Amino acid sequence: MEFDSAAIAKFCQKHHITRMLHYNHPSRHGACQRQVVDFVVDFAPGHMPGYFDMFGAPGLIGMEEELAGLLGKKQAFMQSSTGIPEGRKKALADSLKKGYTIYQDASAG
Repeated sequence: MEFDSAAIAKFCQKHHITRMLHYNHPSRHGACQRQVVDFVVDFAPGHMPGYFDMFGAPGLIGMEEELAGLLGKKQAFMQSSTGIPEGRKKALADSLKKGYTIYQDASAG
């Protein structure tokens, strides 16, 4: 899948995302895989969003909707790298190894 690098960078900077990794979720196949995209993201310290939109700031759900629209997909799922339970990390290990970084904030180190 190809991404508009400038649009992704703008999205990430707007939402304090320091790294975004795209991967193919192992449970998605066929049409579902073409309509849905999966990402693991790192947020800047102190900028981890809540799940829902609150106090004028988009929550994770709002960010996912915005990202899906930006990419022209039905759905986009974002998982914070700090929020993946250990058991799920093991289940996703192969997929995450094959994933690739589509955004990295150069100042994030």
